[in-house]
Amino acid sequence: CGFTKAEILADVAALACEDSFYLSREWRVVRYKVITARGNKCECCGAGPAEGVAIHVDHVKPRSKFPELALDPKNLQILCEDCNLGKGNRDTIDWRPANDEDGEQVA
Repeated sequence: CGFTKAEILADVAALACEDSFYLSREWRVVRYKVITARGNKCECCGAGPAEGVAIHVDHVKPRSKFPELALDPKNLQILCEDCNLGKGNRDTIDWRPANDEDGEQVA
């Protein structure tokens, strides 16, 4: 296949580390707080579980490029699966309602 055993093992280890973030207690606590504070509707299209869509907590600035913001609630937004996967890590569009400097929603 053209890859050395070491290269394959390095890729497997990287994937295991990637997946472990989303299984960590720290991520689950932050994710829960964001959802309970802002609701479980997509901040882009407005869809939610009532419409049969899965809800994701997305990193506005992608975790792959800004790992220091991975657990910062100010860097998180609620998106449905389609909006999140469409966004990917290609941009930093912020679909949240207007926020103040503390990340709190402005009425």
